[in-house]
Amino acid sequence: MKRIVGAVLLALVLQACAPASRAQDLNTEAGAKAFLKGLKPEQGVVHLDAAKAQLDLGKDLYFLDAEDARKVMTQVWQSPSEMTDEVIGMVFPADATPLDAPWAAVVSYFDVGYVSDADAKQIDSDKILQELRTNDERDNVVRRRDGAPEVHTIGWAEPPTYDPDHRAMLLAAELSGSDQARAVNYDLRILCRSGMLGVNVTAGDDERQSVGPALKLLQRAVTFDPGARYADYKPGEDKLAPRSVANLVRPDHSPP
Repeated sequence: MKRIVGAVLLALVLQACAPASRAQDLNTEAGAKAFLKGLKPEQGVVHLDAAKAQLDLGKDLYFLDAEDARKVMTQVWQSPSEMTDEVIGMVFPADATPLDAPWAAVVSYFDVGYVSDADAKQIDSDKILQELRTNDERDNVVRRRDGAPEVHTIGWAEPPTYDPDHRAMLLAAELSGSDQARAVNYDLRILCRSGMLGVNVTAGDDERQSVGPALKLLQRAVTFDPGARYADYKPGEDKLAPRSVANLVRPDHSPP
């Protein structure tokens, strides 16, 4: 579960440093054209085999599969390859490329087992926020040691909210970097029988207005295959996730 919690912080660091640290050949016109030509964008209905689900993106968004997503994350964002293990794709606005898009949604599948939502009404956003800040202090010691940018959780742009009808949790954390750059990290988790589909977007102040509607569109666009839906869970037969909805976004070392 550590990668799930860490995704909120990871995206800010990756996007903040991406323009300056991208592979050198992408800074040339020829290199950029060659990179984009090698990608295989998809529109309309896209099947997500790993999650046993499909996305209906219409014409306003497009999808890059896991292979292309890894290219973007490792070559454009300069992300370590191990950070892409659970990534199954990325979504972009139809009028932008991965090199100039104002935002990008990283789509991941987490095979953690069935996440119980029985305690959804017990989500304590204030407690979670304090735990995330404490976690920041611990992680920033390592970041300073490694020469990486610090990340600080300022507060909630949108506190964790669970939608029982769609089995989805949405939260948005306002973050700042060591250079005082600020951004909002949106994290959407959609539950299914065997785990969850995650959609993570980091946006600056100028992009907030466009990211919110796009995330709602993505939530509505997800459909799980028969047998893979949340309601298809079989108690006693299927794996149960170690965390319930109320504890889903708490740092790993938090006390019960």
